[in-house]
Amino acid sequence: MYETGMVNKSSEIILLSKAGRLVIKYSDGWIIMNFPAYQLEQLNVPDDIHKFIGIRPEEYYRTAHGWSFVFPEKMKKRVRSLQPDFRLFEKL
Repeated sequence: MYETGMVNKSSEIILLSKAGRLVIKYSDGWIIMNFPAYQLEQLNVPDDIHKFIGIRPEEYYRTAHGWSFVFPEKMKKRVRSLQPDFRLFEKL
């Protein structure tokens, strides 16, 4: 919206989400967003999760808005090549 001129680059854009307010600003050619923080609850990694995403994460967390995985840096290349079947996640 800043790039197209819909919003003046000196103005903030405020989006409301389930996680809270997301404030977006333009500064020195960058778009800056303040993503809301939320609590994480660490859970055991589901035994069959590799069937859904093709890899087993080292850590598994649930947030108020869903779930999250943690992979080690050494797996970055493999993680980027994953092609998960998101429809199967409904079974988790």
